[in-house]
Amino acid sequence: MTGQVFEFEHGYAHDLRGMPMAVREKLDRTGIRASRKQWQALPLPERQALLEMPCATHAESQLWRGKLVELLKAFSDVPVEETTPVDPTLWVMPHHCPSEIAAQCALKKVPVPSQAQWGTLTPLQRFSLLKLSRSERQNRDFLPAMKEFGLA
Repeated sequence: MTGQVFEFEHGYAHDLRGMPMAVREKLDRTGIRASRKQWQALPLPERQALLEMPCATHAESQLWRGKLVELLKAFSDVPVEETTPVDPTLWVMPHHCPSEIAAQCALKKVPVPSQAQWGTLTPLQRFSLLKLSRSERQNRDFLPAMKEFGLA
């Protein structure tokens, strides 16, 4: 499901105005930072194509990265910012729930997902919770995501 937009994202990502978690995961995986302004500078069909493009294997990641860089150079006046790609092990491997999620659960007063629950989530769901839990403040989408994923 490469083109998934979650229910909790519908206020900003259903029309691709904002970046869905599926795109954020690809950005982290490929080591590219893109602002909302850069994302919105891309034509809607190009944003949709980036959402739909697979990015799970090394070869797919390289193709996705190349396409994004090409588009950002063509449609945005902001230089492409590169960073170290994030190791996807935390969300791809379903072994244990990361401590950042436990901390956010404590702030929201919801139970921490068990190892069994964590293991049943898709990698994109795990990525989303991890991304939402890393906010300095209480993230407004964390609890809706937990509910959507059947965890709260």
